[in-house]
Amino acid sequence: MPSYPPLFPYVTRHFLAQNPLSRNPCLFFFNHGRSALAFLVRQLQAQERCFFLLPSYTCPTVLKSVLGQTEDYNFVDLDEDLDFELEDLQRVLAEVPAGCRVVLLPTHLFGIPTRDYKKLYPDFLVIEDRAQSVISPGSTADFQIGSFGRGKLIGAWNGGVILAKDPGITEAYRRVPAQRDFFKSYTLSFAQVLISKYLWSLLERTPLNPERRVGQEQQPSLPLRRAAGLKTRWMTNGLAAFDPGRRLAIGGAYRQGIRLELQYALGNKLPLLRYPIKIGQLNQKVLSRIGLSQLKSYRLTYEIARQRRGRTLEGACRLAYQSCFLPQHELLSDGYVQDTITQLNQHTAGSA
Repeated sequence: MPSYPPLFPYVTRHFLAQNPLSRNPCLFFFNHGRSALAFLVRQLQAQERCFFLLPSYTCPTVLKSVLGQTEDYNFVDLDEDLDFELEDLQRVLAEVPAGCRVVLLPTHLFGIPTRDYKKLYPDFLVIEDRAQSVISPGSTADFQIGSFGRGKLIGAWNGGVILAKDPGITEAYRRVPAQRDFFKSYTLSFAQVLISKYLWSLLERTPLNPERRVGQEQQPSLPLRRAAGLKTRWMTNGLAAFDPGRRLAIGGAYRQGIRLELQYALGNKLPLLRYPIKIGQLNQKVLSRIGLSQLKSYRLTYEIARQRRGRTLEGACRLAYQSCFLPQHELLSDGYVQDTITQLNQHTAGSA
């Protein structure tokens, strides 16, 4: 059974400051976002037979949370704005067994908003996966899942949350074994603050003030520095105070500077966590830059989705194998952003 800790001070300070939810009786906290989702899937299945529709490209922890609780699920391909591809959604809906309640799990990939599925399908249950975004008090979804894990918009060592439209899961939540280690949670949170504010710059350069260039020879470093370097991305991202204005400015710079053929058709949407780029034959010089990622673990989701559907899912396949994702946390300097744009345009010329 999942357990849930008291809120980390960092989460209390930043998450609840952004959302007026501190006294909301429909807010339920867990150790991890995946624990929150697994708990919710079990509760819905206990009430009635549900059929879950998942995006064919998302974090593999979502699969573990859902597939570990039910066999009634399928996948939907994604379109150019990284939302459910509506024609494919209709094909999958036509195959849902009779008597099942449809549960949609749209994912706000990289903080990009999804459609209002509760308005489109009022008879469905809608669980918005906002692990890569922030919980919204104004959402019409029946449930929202949030995460405070490393590298998320608002980060701590761990933590997850469910925001429900009504308190119907309260009794089941109260029966979950609690794990309340007040001293441990505050100690870890305090250590985060010390590392991020006072010690990190002594260990390794980070995207906060990047000076490294592609192909530049690296100086030997102590094992401690090498170990610290492995944590560069999530430490600088997860420990930054959430500043959506700065993140939107970075996304706007990427949109204006990067060649159009490399970009997804996001319309007026801008991501908040990472900026997705289509680069065809991936260029390793670009990917070697600090902060660029292919999110290779997400390919597991796509491969399971492809096997389940028995066909190639073009939108998800492009994300899994022909894309990279640019850093977008608010500590990035303007110089780093512009240099990333220049390097990307130069090294992907003719490969899109």
